[in-house]
Amino acid sequence: MDKIPQKRKEDPTRKWRCFALFLLLFTFFVIAGMATVVIYYEIIQHQSRDEQNSPDFLHFQSGQLSLFRDLNTDEVTAIRNYLLNHPVFNISNDTNFSLGRSYVFLTEVYLPNKSDILTFKETSQKNPPCRYARTVLFRGDLRPPRIEEYIIGPLRNITFHRILVSKHYQKSVPFLFRPFSELDHSVMNNILKIVEYNIRFILQNSYEASFYDCQHHCLKAEYFSPMAPSVSGKDVRLVWYWTHHDVEDYLLYPVDLFLLVNMTGSDNSAYKLENIWYGGKLYDSPEQLAAEYLAGKTQKSYIPYTERTKNKNDMYAQRPNIHKTNVLQPFLTFHVRNNHIEYDSWNFDIHMSTSRGPSLFNIKFRDVTYAYEVSLQEISIFHNGYKRWMRYSDMTYSGFLLGTKARELVPGADCPEISTFVDSAHVFAGRLELKVFPNSFCVFEQPTGMVLRRHYSSSAYSGSEDTILVVRTILAIFNYDHVIDFVFHKNGIMDVRTSYSGYPLPTIYSPEETRYGFRLNEHLVANIHQHSYHFKVDIDVFGQTNRFETFDIGPKIQSSDWVIKAFEKYEQIKFTRTLKMTENQARFKSCSKSDSFFIFYNREHLTLYKDPKAIRLQVRSQETNFVSENIGNEASVSWKRYMLVVSKRHEDERSSSSIYSTWDAKDTIVNFQNYIDDNESIIDQDLVAWVTLSATHIPHRENYPLTSTTDNNQHFSLIPFNLFEENPSLNSVETVTKSVNIKKQQSGG
Repeated sequence: MDKIPQKRKEDPTRKWRCFALFLLLFTFFVIAGMATVVIYYEIIQHQSRDEQNSPDFLHFQSGQLSLFRDLNTDEVTAIRNYLLNHPVFNISNDTNFSLGRSYVFLTEVYLPNKSDILTFKETSQKNPPCRYARTVLFRGDLRPPRIEEYIIGPLRNITFHRILVSKHYQKSVPFLFRPFSELDHSVMNNILKIVEYNIRFILQNSYEASFYDCQHHCLKAEYFSPMAPSVSGKDVRLVWYWTHHDVEDYLLYPVDLFLLVNMTGSDNSAYKLENIWYGGKLYDSPEQLAAEYLAGKTQKSYIPYTERTKNKNDMYAQRPNIHKTNVLQPFLTFHVRNNHIEYDSWNFDIHMSTSRGPSLFNIKFRDVTYAYEVSLQEISIFHNGYKRWMRYSDMTYSGFLLGTKARELVPGADCPEISTFVDSAHVFAGRLELKVFPNSFCVFEQPTGMVLRRHYSSSAYSGSEDTILVVRTILAIFNYDHVIDFVFHKNGIMDVRTSYSGYPLPTIYSPEETRYGFRLNEHLVANIHQHSYHFKVDIDVFGQTNRFETFDIGPKIQSSDWVIKAFEKYEQIKFTRTLKMTENQARFKSCSKSDSFFIFYNREHLTLYKDPKAIRLQVRSQETNFVSENIGNEASVSWKRYMLVVSKRHEDERSSSSIYSTWDAKDTIVNFQNYIDDNESIIDQDLVAWVTLSATHIPHRENYPLTSTTDNNQHFSLIPFNLFEENPSLNSVETVTKSVNIKKQQSGG
């Protein structure tokens, strides 16, 4: 009988070995797949990023192309090679400078025409518009010397250049109008040596200091007040140089020595000292001062080099040295890439113009365009006083290159520590190389502590805190630091805010100066002055065919026909819509107090009830302009005449001011008044609103040594006005809703 084979006993570990083998193979394939993805991303996508970061364009995650970015290294190298190798510019090198040579004062991006940019952004064109550069040359090598501006490009392959002129000014810019540069300041060294040679003993007796061989008791003459031809009455370049103790924050420590220097022409050997002021008296030369001082005919001045000023750090000696480092924000609610910002329903581009400062472009909320451009155009400070260096100390700051003054915002002080910082890059001061300024912008979200909206009823509550995104820059120019904030709210409102800090500009006390200011100490008085900021707001509401009208609010007296005494009158307010037809109708003087609503809209885009879907422009500013038209330097800041102007947009009216405006009041290079004197139609046109924010400052002791920002805020706002169906912030994640259960309390007996 055959044996029945017995069933073989299974090995219990075999099943687990098979499972382990399967798991190992599965893990291997997963890792291989992930490696493939990484390799693809790092090689293929890296190559794509290289193309996107080429000089032609940058690609954002949002799919937009950055046409507003700074010059990059490749572009600057191409510009440098072109300028140095083309004979028309006559630049031998970019390291050896003098007034008698061709000098590159400034090179910055010159944006393509607005129509080309919008066509590219709104269509599927493959190639973006070409990029160009604007270059400003001081042509001291020519006779007569002059200033020339060129457009150079296209930057990816430079092939041409042309002189930049506008329809309003088609001549070469006089050399007299050139902005201040290191070329001017270097000349002062020779003049100071002459002064020191003749009156060193007076300086040491009067101020315990001198300009040279002074060790720790030194004087400096760096700050200046220009006397333009419009106030001197002469076609010469006169500059009052102030003298200060050479200490930290030296502008707080002037001495009674002022030098009037003639800096006309391109031959710096011809520059000369016209007058010298000492001890309350004007002298023709340092030799005359020395002679009269020795003869006892002068009123001697004495301002000691005090203990506080001997050490440059004494001003802050009693204050702890605090430095806060930046930390990563745990959860970013906004995205910044290549100067493009996305936040909530907002998206826009930021740019730091070398000459004009901060600009925002292509501003959208919920995919609705608010403005093509919102940009700073100019900052001016007009001082006042009895002495001529205060009386004529009228400054416009674009000539000092506003964008280069935005440097090193400090985390934890200038901006919250969790801010994202954005650098800027500039080419200026003769050197054809890209200079990067870190932390020019900071971007951060913060709660304001204010209620954005709320309602409480017997059954329910709904509310939301006002949380905002802030894009901030601070421009430090001489004694003042100007804070510019672009603020974005979740209900679709955008604010532009200005304020200033720093210290007031003191001068030497005399009884006559007290009509203009208050004394800060025994030797100093700080005088009244006015800060003004001008902005360009290129509003586009559903395209570039817009209208501008005002809602003018006023009283209405009506018969009280619903009451017993029908003959009595009842007064209330109403508004009247006024469509502005021309530029002359759309100018609002700075001295006017308007209660009107300023409304921009496209007549083709209406609500269900036939009302325009609009944007309201609201201006909150100390609007008074105290300077009469065409007196002194006023013509160079004709934009200060108006709180608001609405004009038809033109490509050759890109800016309301120029880098020459400190000097050119007698023959303005950019005269803003010309933009509106032609009185063009503004019906269904591409419109630009020009906004002035001003603040008058009478310094007082609480401003010494540093002025606070809290009492000098000015702002304007872009506000949706029937633009959306409801409050855009209703869907905000920060909305708080709750039921309310109020128990009725029985009255006690």
